Amino acid sequence: MQFKTALVSAVAAMASVASACNCSHNSDAGRWKDTKSDPVGVVRSLLAAGGGCQNGDGQGRLCVGLQNNNAALRDCIAGYAQGQQSYHRDWFLWTAIDCSVEGSRGFVSMTLA
Repeated sequence: MQFKTALVSAVAAMASVASACNCSHNSDAGRWKDTKSDPVGVVRSLLAAGGGCQNGDGQGRLCVGLQNNNAALRDCIAGYAQGQQSYHRDWFLWTAIDCSVEGSRGFVSMTLA
């Protein structure tokens, strides 16, 4: 019974962390052209680097900014961006994504390179 109680508590804790992730976008699709990676691959790379910018080798410039950088924020942004990108002969991702979790904020922006 103790194991079951611990398992229920762990699941509840994970659900509360997941629900704390709050993201929005601007509904303006940006086009990303790159022979090496999709937009989310670049977002993940920039998150791991603590932020920064990268140009696509064909079109697009992705930037990631982080305030109070932590794992929960990085996971929040990466998960949201993954669910929002699409492919229609080229990659697309919103030109502005803002996320907050656990007192931290971050953004993804895409512009023409």
